[in-house]
Amino acid sequence: PDGGFLVAGIRASDVGRFAVFVQPLDRDGALVGEALEPGPEAMITQSAPSIAVAADGAIWLAYDRAPDEGATEVWLWETTGAPALALEGLTGASGADLVAIDGGVYLAFAGETPAGNDLRLLQVGGAEAALVGVPRRTETAPRWAPAPDGRLGLAYFRQVRGFTMELLVAPVTAGDPPEAGEEQLVHDAAPAYQPALTHVEGDYWFASWAEGA
Repeated sequence: PDGGFLVAGIRASDVGRFAVFVQPLDRDGALVGEALEPGPEAMITQSAPSIAVAADGAIWLAYDRAPDEGATEVWLWETTGAPALALEGLTGASGADLVAIDGGVYLAFAGETPAGNDLRLLQVGGAEAALVGVPRRTETAPRWAPAPDGRLGLAYFRQVRGFTMELLVAPVTAGDPPEAGEEQLVHDAAPAYQPALTHVEGDYWFASWAEGA
């Protein structure tokens, strides 16, 4: 609201593990106050932070929380409250992305199933998550893209084999839960990493990704 910025990252902590943090910056990029953090935890590695600022100014942080023993989970933290598990009932989850639009904050992340990973879409504060994906396939690395008119786009990978991925995009209607529309294949069968999606104008969106052997 004041024209500044927020930067999310991870850093080594004094308990021997990595911890996530959010650092406010002013409009010129100078540090503003101390970094905000849910707090380092013994024998817990925090990683993959994503941030969003709600319409009321609340700062939300999503991150992976990986104990030395046990499954990785996606946790949510509103910086004036206590961190909590994003969604109950999953044996494991990872790779979250947050976006704020139309007065709501929305979370996308990969959740483990007995047959693979499906994507979950959740309105923060909602009780139900929508599923995106094909049964018995593995979808990962969701990335949101908001448009000024309130539309949402979602990019994600679907595993073909090993590190070979398909890149897909789908429109999403905001709500509780969010609803994904028909997916579209953007790029087929490559060793791909780091997807991204950006709204350009009108019905034009720009998708990008990295490739490597």
